[in-house]
Amino acid sequence: MIFVDHYSISKGAFPTMQLESTSCTLGSLKAGSRGRIQNIRAPEDERRRLQNLGLRPGSIFTLRLGPDRRGVVLESGGTRVALGKEWLDQILVVPTAPEAI
Repeated sequence: MIFVDHYSISKGAFPTMQLESTSCTLGSLKAGSRGRIQNIRAPEDERRRLQNLGLRPGSIFTLRLGPDRRGVVLESGGTRVALGKEWLDQILVVPTAPEAI
């Protein structure tokens, strides 16, 4: 969905446009995909554990391996993190274009 700022149009400026982001689960991405973590649906202690590994909402990552029957390997901030398959549906992400990173 595209939103246009009508205030800018009425002032004679070019319209500003925003693309609405669509989120998906980590398990729906393919190896080589890039994205931004939007939400982690897990108990507080498990979220804290991921944050200690550098994975938190807003973190940008590249999916290096997977998803497969064992899980995934993410790279974020120069660190690679392996996550088991139980995380694939608990982490919501927004896919990003390579130049957005």
